Amino acid sequence: MVSTAVKKTADDIKKLRIQGARNIALAALSSLEGVRSKKELEESIALLSKSRP
Repeated sequence: MVSTAVKKTADDIKKLRIQGARNIALAALSSLEGVRSKKELEESIALLSKSRP
């Protein structure tokens, strides 16, 4: 299950509230801080990867 922080970050990236490669990378890393399992990490990474325009 993907955390709400990751979902919000992915949504912000899609809606271009977060722009620029550096800012996207920093926001993505920040949202992944609370991830506890390998499966959740993989799902979160997939969601964030798909959100990039």
